[in-house]
Amino acid sequence: MFNLEMSSLKRKVNQLFIFFFFLIILFYLPSCSDNKVDREDHIETYPVFKTTTTNISSYVSYPTQIQGTEEVEIRSKISGYISKVFIDEGDYVKKNQLLFKIEANTLEQDAFAAEAAIKTAEAKVNQAEIEIEKLEPLVERDIISNVELRTAKANLASLKAQLNQAKSTYKSIVVNKDYTYIKSPTSGFIGRLNLKVGALVSPNDANPLSTISDTKNIHAYFSMNEDNLYDLIKGLNGNTLDDKINFLPKVYFEASNGEIYNKQGALNATSGKIESKTGAIQLRALFDNSEYSLLSGSSGKIRIPVYYSNVITIPMSSTFDLQGQKCVYVLSKDNILIAKSVEVLDQVERQYIIGEGLNSGEIILAEGVNKVRPNMVIKPNYVDMSNIILSFNTVFK
Repeated sequence: MFNLEMSSLKRKVNQLFIFFFFLIILFYLPSCSDNKVDREDHIETYPVFKTTTTNISSYVSYPTQIQGTEEVEIRSKISGYISKVFIDEGDYVKKNQLLFKIEANTLEQDAFAAEAAIKTAEAKVNQAEIEIEKLEPLVERDIISNVELRTAKANLASLKAQLNQAKSTYKSIVVNKDYTYIKSPTSGFIGRLNLKVGALVSPNDANPLSTISDTKNIHAYFSMNEDNLYDLIKGLNGNTLDDKINFLPKVYFEASNGEIYNKQGALNATSGKIESKTGAIQLRALFDNSEYSLLSGSSGKIRIPVYYSNVITIPMSSTFDLQGQKCVYVLSKDNILIAKSVEVLDQVERQYIIGEGLNSGEIILAEGVNKVRPNMVIKPNYVDMSNIILSFNTVFK
């Protein structure tokens, strides 16, 4: 009887044990599932994009100063006083337009004297000719010697020379009288007027009366170093430097306020040599300025386009610096971030042009490079790279 009771008690204990065991399992399994979900929830989501190749253009810029194609100094060719000024600073003048009047009273007196000298010389020549006409028959009849006739002819030649000298002097005075009216040698804009009415001028003055700039076409002068020049013309057609420059793309002028001039220019000349002290060469670009919106003497920048074909571009926000190198995070198949160094060829707005280090089709972390670490697992959120660049530009405006 006792044995039966003990056996029954053991069965009940075993049944209770099995009951509690399954009860514990029922509570444990949801807990394990919740822990797994919690771990997955702690994997953060980051934007990524797939790299592709594209064609893109950039530019290099160089400081420049522009000048009119003609910069003419206005100087007086005679000495005298400025009696009248017909223009003002900044005026546009046409070729042969009257600019200044120089008062030179002595020229009038010199002209009268020169005219009188001509008449006197002509009278002496006539008298000498008459004298020769008288002597020639006498010589033919041997009444007088031939020496007297030769002397008379020599005297005539001397008097004719004096007459020619008088005429030359008169012409010179007439020309100088014309120089009292200073006219514009070309069309353009008047610069600063260095002398006013009443000032004494002469051909030897250190400063000109003014300058005239023909700015219908303007030149933009700038310099670049030897390495940049050879990189720029590498692969271009032509045998000489000037030949290769003719194949360079059209250039742009950027004013000092950042505004881009609405007409393109063309590189058309170089200084022909590289300066040994600076290692630079001077170049010149020609721009149409028929609207006269550019002023001679203005400064700015020359922008030369550079074209890239089949290159990979990435947002600047996708990069970080590591030991002096630009790096990106590449996403593996297991969504693990792997740091990778890249070579940057150029920067266009808020994106880098990559030379080496990336292949088309790789997945790159778009943003948040300062919040992650190598070998970190993330949840990728695929985005369009253009949206990343657009948002980056908006932030930095």
